[in-house]
Amino acid sequence: MTVEAWIVGARGEAVAGAVAAVSELGGRVIAVIVGSRESADAAAVSGASEVRWFETAPDVAPEAFAGVFGDAVASGQPRVLLCVDDASSRVLLASGAARMAAVVLGSAGKFSLDGSDIVVSRAVYEGALVETLVVTGPVAAVYSGALESPLEGAAAAPVIRQGAGELADIHVTGREETLGGAEGLAHADRVVGAGLGVRSKDDLSLVDALATQLHAEIGCSLPLCDDMRWYDHSYVVGTSANLIAPDLYIALGISGQPQHMAGVRNAKVVVAINDDPDAPIFRRCDYGIVGDLYAIVPALTQALKEA
Repeated sequence: MTVEAWIVGARGEAVAGAVAAVSELGGRVIAVIVGSRESADAAAVSGASEVRWFETAPDVAPEAFAGVFGDAVASGQPRVLLCVDDASSRVLLASGAARMAAVVLGSAGKFSLDGSDIVVSRAVYEGALVETLVVTGPVAAVYSGALESPLEGAAAAPVIRQGAGELADIHVTGREETLGGAEGLAHADRVVGAGLGVRSKDDLSLVDALATQLHAEIGCSLPLCDDMRWYDHSYVVGTSANLIAPDLYIALGISGQPQHMAGVRNAKVVVAINDDPDAPIFRRCDYGIVGDLYAIVPALTQALKEA
């Protein structure tokens, strides 16, 4: 038995990991791109069987295509529907999931088959556990696994332009670059990131002090915003928020989940401080310090003061 899977996204360069995640299902993998021709071409070398491309005009948001995409899903009836993790793509996923009466999952990292059932695995509790789910019917999910680069030397899949049909009445009236609440993470040369290894809100003073000495901006992992409510969303580093490219990124107590590390993939130097020697971030950083950040960070801050 094989299962057809669709991957939907507004950025074609982000779909390669999702394509790899459904590879064990054995069926066709269709990448559906709502965006530019450049995004469609990037998806064409992701390993997908074909790319179906809805072109967006500069004044039309991808969300305007939600109904059109839902109609395409209703017609194609894939068994698995995945989206890359950004705001526009999640809206498209919701429309498609409703039309296919799918089980909806907030995250999914890998798919396989057990007879006619679909087996989904995903990291939970900041990567401490891998959870396995079994779904008997169609499933729609947000892809939460590692981002992969387009396949080197891969033959490009055909890009098939789709008719736009009737779009929702959503128009972009302007775009204005803003530094946001995190004082310009996107433009920062240095960033200090805080994670769940920081045990209390009061202890964020350690992060502030180090950032001050480094003349750095402050970022955080998603749980410190969504779960702890210690930071506004504008401080979150990861695929669903800020994609940053500083000269130096220092991660304090961050485990290194794929969504976060994708947000710093363009950083020149990544330094990780974590007391767990098996933390995934140590496989992705340039320099790693295994130890208690409550001892290391004050010592590092003092050394910078005296330098």
